[in-house]
Amino acid sequence: MKPPNRKAIEPRPFPLIGNLSRYAFNPLAEAIRARKRHGRVVRYWIRTPARTVVAWLITSPDHAEQLLVERHRSYRKADTYESLRWALGDGMLTAEGELWRRQRRIATPAFGRDRLREMLPVAVRHTAALADRLANAPRTADLHREANALALLVLCETIFSTAIADQTARIGEHLEHMIKHAVDRIRIPIPLLHELPLPANRRARRARSSMNALVEGMVTEAERTGFSGNDLISLFMAATDPESGERMSRTQLRDEVLTFLAAGHETTANGLSFTLDLLARHPEWQERAVAEIQAVVGTGPLTFEQLPQLDLLRRIIDESMRLFPPAWSVERTALEEDHFDGHRVAPGDMVMLSIWATHRNEEHWPDPDRFDPDRFLPANSAGRHRMAFLPFGLGPRMCIGKHFALFELQAMLATLLPRLHFASVSNAPLHLDPLVTLRPRHGVPLRITPRATAQAAT
Repeated sequence: MKPPNRKAIEPRPFPLIGNLSRYAFNPLAEAIRARKRHGRVVRYWIRTPARTVVAWLITSPDHAEQLLVERHRSYRKADTYESLRWALGDGMLTAEGELWRRQRRIATPAFGRDRLREMLPVAVRHTAALADRLANAPRTADLHREANALALLVLCETIFSTAIADQTARIGEHLEHMIKHAVDRIRIPIPLLHELPLPANRRARRARSSMNALVEGMVTEAERTGFSGNDLISLFMAATDPESGERMSRTQLRDEVLTFLAAGHETTANGLSFTLDLLARHPEWQERAVAEIQAVVGTGPLTFEQLPQLDLLRRIIDESMRLFPPAWSVERTALEEDHFDGHRVAPGDMVMLSIWATHRNEEHWPDPDRFDPDRFLPANSAGRHRMAFLPFGLGPRMCIGKHFALFELQAMLATLLPRLHFASVSNAPLHLDPLVTLRPRHGVPLRITPRATAQAAT
C-alpha cells in the first residue's frame, strides 16, 4: 500500500523560472533556512526549455539512510555529476552501475591497512618540512594555500612516487581550472556558453589535456617497469577484479587517478585548514591536543601504532568535519517512485541531501554551531542516529579514501601542533565556497609562531 501523497512545501518561486535558484546560488544558508521554515522535506523546481525539473531537499538522518542505504538501488547519480565527468571522466566519483562496482572491487585493496602504514612516513616527512619552514619565518600565512601544497605533494608521491614531485604546483593549477569549469557548468547549465572560445574555457580545456597527458605518461612508465613500484598507480595497474580477473583499462586507470588527485587532495587540504582555524579560535582545545600528542608520541617519530591512541585528536577532526563536511551535499535522481514523509518523489525527480544541514540538525546536535569535540565521546554519542554524521557519505558509495584522508589528517596535525602555535588574526567567520568539496573562499590566514617562542611569550 502506497503512503498518502502530502502537499509539497516549497519556498516562494520566482515568476516563470521556479525556486531552485534560491538553493543553487546559496546552498548552505538556504538548506538551513528551508529546514527551519518549511521542515524536513522541501520541494524546489526550475523550468527549463525541455521540462520542469523537480528537486527535493532532505536534511534528516533517517531520510539520509533511506536515500543512501535502504533505497539506494532506486536512485542514480544526479545529472549534476555530468559536469564532473567532463573534468574527471568515469572515476568512482561519477561512474554508475556495473562499471562503478567493478572499479570499486579492483581499487579497494589499494586502500588497505598496509597502504595506510606506507603512507604515514611520506605525510610526516613533508609535514615536518613545512613545519620547519614556517618555524624559521614566523609570520601570518594563508594556511589553506600551505595545506593545498602539502596535501598535493603527499598525494603525488603516494600516487606517482617521487618522480613527479617537482610538478605538483603545475598539477594544482590544472586541477583548479578543471574543477572551477566543472562547477561553472553546474551553476550555469547553458552548454553552448561553456564551449565558446572564452579565456576560462580555453584554460580549462588545456588543463584537462595536460592532466590526461601527464597521467597517461605515468601509466606508460609503470607499464615499462612492469608495475614494480609501490605507488598507487602501480597498485591499480597490477590489481584485478576478484570476480572476473580483469584489470583496469588505460582509460579507467586515468579517470581513477584524476578523481583521486582532485577529490583526495582537496579533502585533506580543506580538512587541515578548517581544523587549524578552529583550534586557533579555541586555544584551549589546541593546548589539549598538543598535550595528548606529546604524551603519546614523546620525542620520537610518530608511528602507525600511535595514531589510534590519539583519541582527542580524532575527536577534534570529527568535530571539524561535522562543522565543515568535505562532502557537503549528495544529489541523486530517482529511478522509481519513492516517498519521504508522505511526499511523492516521481521517477526523474532529484533528491538533494544537504550534509551541511544534517550536521547542524538541532535534534541530533544541540547548539550545533558550537565547536565541541567532546560530542564524539562514547557517552555523548550513545543513541545518536548513525546517519547524523556522514562527512564521507555512508552506504555502498561511501568514499573509498575515507580512512586514507583521516589517517593523513591525524599524521599532519600530530606533526604540526607540537612544533607550531596557531592564532587567529580575525574573529570574523570564514567565507565558504561549496564547490565539489567545501572549501574556504578567501583562504585561512593564521598567525604562526614556533612553540618555544610562543611559550616564552606567555
